[in-house]
Amino acid sequence: MENNKFVFSVDWEDFSQLSLKYFNGAISSPKQAIDRQTLLILDLLDKHSIKGTFFVLGILAKHKQELLKKIHQKGHEIALHGQYHESLPSISLDKIKADLEESTKIVTDIIGQNIYGYRAPFFSMNKKRLVVLEILASMGFVYDSSIFPSSLSHFGSADLPNKPTILQLKNNLSIIELPLQTQSFFGKKFCIIGGSYLRIAPSFIINKSFEAYYKKGKSAMVYTHPYEFDNQALFMQESYPENAKYSKLKMRLNNLKWNIGRNSSLDKLDAVFSKYQFETALESSKKVQNTSILAYE
Repeated sequence: MENNKFVFSVDWEDFSQLSLKYFNGAISSPKQAIDRQTLLILDLLDKHSIKGTFFVLGILAKHKQELLKKIHQKGHEIALHGQYHESLPSISLDKIKADLEESTKIVTDIIGQNIYGYRAPFFSMNKKRLVVLEILASMGFVYDSSIFPSSLSHFGSADLPNKPTILQLKNNLSIIELPLQTQSFFGKKFCIIGGSYLRIAPSFIINKSFEAYYKKGKSAMVYTHPYEFDNQALFMQESYPENAKYSKLKMRLNNLKWNIGRNSSLDKLDAVFSKYQFETALESSKKVQNTSILAYE
């Protein structure tokens, strides 16, 4: 079915940069691992002639301009993930707008063209921050992919739009929402085809999830991060200063969480890419017909 194409997306951010940022607030240069991780993704996409959507974080783009240019030159869609990876509810609207403007300028200057899509860090577009959609629309963004319609997500909400929709906003503005698609298991909603679920879930569950979406004629979005494809172990403490103090037990648990299942991600997606068709988020947004008036403050 022509409309039954999936979207492969990457939240293009660096594990080491964000690990240090959330440890002591410092913004550092990314580690070399981001090059290896990105090339693994690009090689897999090239193998299957698939174009993906990369939601780019400004602090990474600033340090890895040539790598971002390479992604763009290969024909992948470049979209925005903000500048400093702050959750929307944690900062003011003025800071959100400044973050959007700064990151948009950095990314567009590097690739030499406009960008049309946005994804908030942590999928943090909750009910208290829906006005950000109005800011995005006024800046010329065509679509947003920041809503996680599940109460399981830290910032998600089960009563936000759960299917691709043209949202009518105030001031005669509109924006297309491409939320994550969820599936119900034991009465709870999960996005099995993305993030940690994609790493941890067995291959047969991943395959069943894609098959279920396909049979229902749904266009679902895969969301990933570069570090989920690395074949070398991740250690958060390697990003910290030498004299940093932290709980060793907590660090072991965190490292286990971030490393479990990563060796399986490439093989799982290789099988999926061989079976289904994919398109960019921007291409998918052009097919959306459902319209809704969004109520927000």
